[in-house]
Amino acid sequence: MGLVKSIRRNPEVAAELARCVAEGQPYRLLDLKLYLTRRCNLRCLMCNAWAQDSDGRDELSTGEIFRCIDEAAALGLANLKLFGGEPLMRRDLESIVTHAAGLGIRCTLISNGTLLNRQRAQALVTAGLAQLDLSLDAGDPALHDQIRGVPGTWQRAVQGLQAVQEAASRLDRRVVLRVNTVVMRHNCHDLPHLARTLAELGVDEFVLNPAVPQAANSRATAADYVLSPLDVARYNAEIAPQLAAAADGHRLAANHELLYLYGTSEQHVEDATLGQYANRVRVGCCFKPWYYAVIRENGDMVGCNTVKHPLARIGNVRETPLDHLWRSEAYRAFRAGCHPPQFGDCRRCCYHLARLNKQIEEALAAGHHTPAAAFSAPGAN
Repeated sequence: MGLVKSIRRNPEVAAELARCVAEGQPYRLLDLKLYLTRRCNLRCLMCNAWAQDSDGRDELSTGEIFRCIDEAAALGLANLKLFGGEPLMRRDLESIVTHAAGLGIRCTLISNGTLLNRQRAQALVTAGLAQLDLSLDAGDPALHDQIRGVPGTWQRAVQGLQAVQEAASRLDRRVVLRVNTVVMRHNCHDLPHLARTLAELGVDEFVLNPAVPQAANSRATAADYVLSPLDVARYNAEIAPQLAAAADGHRLAANHELLYLYGTSEQHVEDATLGQYANRVRVGCCFKPWYYAVIRENGDMVGCNTVKHPLARIGNVRETPLDHLWRSEAYRAFRAGCHPPQFGDCRRCCYHLARLNKQIEEALAAGHHTPAAAFSAPGAN
């Protein structure tokens, strides 16, 4: 059950979360994003991870990852997201899923899908993979390959998705299949085509993510792929209605409100073209650091991917046990900067996360639980 539903259904959950936020104390580490590697086999326009020239030598070992998962499980971990780079470049991925699933943790793999052959798909489903988040940016194979920078990417990604479907069917397992699409200048016009293609492929969920401005790589700068105000106007007037129509009648969990990624007012559109997607959702607190953390491939634990402030780095799991970091003064200081939001980077937050924060805020208020900004920590301001 998601946190919002738990808050709505269980007054004790709502009261405990509100108290923890008010006091600056952690709630439970429900969600963990674990970067397994920064290595990647693609060269995407809108990503600079592959341009960082990682050779993998600083990556956490299998044993170190197991220890992190064990320590997170003791803190209440329910959901583990395995991220990269491309996680399938780790040969121990299947054993990591086996270890986490054996502890009752729900595992999601975020992948470009190109390395998902039949053997690995079978092994991952057998290991207990609960969800595959596959990256697919167009229904047109040539366009997807252009964006991802490697020929044949679309074909291999779709074959990977189908391999997981087939393995789940053979093993009588339920694996949620979600496609994440980065919306940019290159693929806006193709999105309705993509929606129809995904329905034909039997995808469960289709999620649109506006391109986030990144440091330049050798293929592109942010100006090359982030939508301009004119692009957004066309998207709102032409593409979003077509996309809504394409999703209707299919088994896609498409929320039409979320199809208008950039808002519709002049101010919201202007903010969006600067990468400030969350400005259209006003929230009094970011609740994420109370139940979520990120561990990078080198063991660094951070409170948020978006925030680049020094307070966001909590410590390193190679040097300090995860439970100590979770309850540390460093994490307390970061939480103080999130309630109310004080970091400038918060304006660049993903719209989906901002919307989730608003839902949590409203669910707490409905139960008459309104966290007060009653705590502080050294260096929080």
